[in-house]
Amino acid sequence: TAGIFYDTTSGGGHKYNGTIFKLAKPAAGGSTWTESVLYAFRGGSKDGSNPDAALAMDSSGALYGTTQDGGVGQVNGTIFRLAPPAAGATAWTETILYKFGHGRGANSVGRLVVGADGSLFGTTCGCGAGEESKGTVFQLSPPAAGSDKWVYRVLFTFTGGADGGTPHTGLTLGANNILYGTTSAGGTAGAGTVFSLAPPARVKGHYKETVLYSFTGADDGAYPRGGVALDAAGNVYTVAQYGGNAAFGNGAGTVIKLAPPAQAGAAWTETTLHTFDGLAGGGQPGSTPVVGADGTVYGTTDLGGNTTVCQNFGEPAGCGTVFALHPPASGTKWGFKVLHAFQISDGEVPWSGLFQDSTGLYGTTELGGSAFNGAVYKLKP
Repeated sequence: TAGIFYDTTSGGGHKYNGTIFKLAKPAAGGSTWTESVLYAFRGGSKDGSNPDAALAMDSSGALYGTTQDGGVGQVNGTIFRLAPPAAGATAWTETILYKFGHGRGANSVGRLVVGADGSLFGTTCGCGAGEESKGTVFQLSPPAAGSDKWVYRVLFTFTGGADGGTPHTGLTLGANNILYGTTSAGGTAGAGTVFSLAPPARVKGHYKETVLYSFTGADDGAYPRGGVALDAAGNVYTVAQYGGNAAFGNGAGTVIKLAPPAQAGAAWTETTLHTFDGLAGGGQPGSTPVVGADGTVYGTTDLGGNTTVCQNFGEPAGCGTVFALHPPASGTKWGFKVLHAFQISDGEVPWSGLFQDSTGLYGTTELGGSAFNGAVYKLKP
């Protein structure tokens, strides 16, 4: 509420193990935002390293996230909490809540979501229960009275088959505490899925997974790496990193909409809202889209845009874009517009997605900026 941003870097800090930082607004009349490193990961078995996802915040202002490495065997990753300073103090306190490993999920690269009871929900992209596992969905519940131990539970284990596999993003919490997400593999065509996970009717019962859609790898796209956005009507929006435009190698990706069925248990209706051209119009969207109050869908592409600035092995690639898809006033065709094409100096590869407030869109880039290590940007309408 103070307008401060909190986020992670996967590198930098102590021995390049990554950091948690905050970005505070300029003072009145100023223009420079102030960055402060709140915590630098130490790495190794006692701490995590290389956080690769955004943070979640609870009502007390504590921050929660995951690291891709560190913990058990120094390679399985962790779940951590960063608590604000106590009164009169300045240092934030990091606590490792859980260390992945031992066949119960590993390498979480998606943002956590906080449930109404304070539970944390997330995904892992490898090393679930069983040799053929392709990732998990998990819950980490707060300690019971008189205990300080958080309780970890695997809610669902992907097989890599029709149920999906290898989720590369976090979850979205919808109505009735239903969790929504994507997998970058599996499904009926092996091109990824959109899924939901419904909570059990009884305490400690089993969550039920439903595959809402399996990508075919054709006009609808393939291999989603971003999560899903929900609108007020319960429609699901997501992006596929590849597929769509077959003239562009493996395809430059798509944006799709899934409309819920009129009757429970029936099939969801898929509509491909946009196919990227891989050039000036952007290509390979890899982040979770954002749905504005007016129904406009905003997102980013990792490539495309200004192809004269960013090249890959001498071929035009582009530094990435921010785009908008406007709902049709009449008919069925959505209006597509590139809002910004990155130039390296202002960032490159904006794969972390967007945040929207009443004044504009915010995001980060993996590369580019004045030091070529990434940038935090704002896009004003």
